[in-house]
Amino acid sequence: MRAGYYYAETIEALNPTYKILPAEIAKGFTVILAGIQLRLGFIAAAEKAGLELFIDHILLHLQQESRGTAARKDLGVKSFQAEDEIAGICTSLGASFAGNLAVTSTSGPGLALKSEAIGLAVMAELPL
Repeated sequence: MRAGYYYAETIEALNPTYKILPAEIAKGFTVILAGIQLRLGFIAAAEKAGLELFIDHILLHLQQESRGTAARKDLGVKSFQAEDEIAGICTSLGASFAGNLAVTSTSGPGLALKSEAIGLAVMAELPL
């Protein structure tokens, strides 16, 4: 088993480990990321990766109020309002399987509902 591990390490088949150090922020200064900043960050990441962005659930900025279409369709954004947390993550898994940068969100307690689909994403090695 060790020989197999070291072989994979030698040919660089293992994922690298990243260490993120705390940011040097002045005392008393707080950084808060709003949902809009996160969504714009996902759009930029998808653009740099050459992928289309699929996002479910939290659509405030990415979806037009009236027609429910993606407001940033020009940048390859596909948005979908799922009826519940489980449908939201499952549609994101399908989008990831299809080659999109797939993003799902939750307000917090919904994470428990998404846990089974998260397990599927891990087993299928689908980025989400």
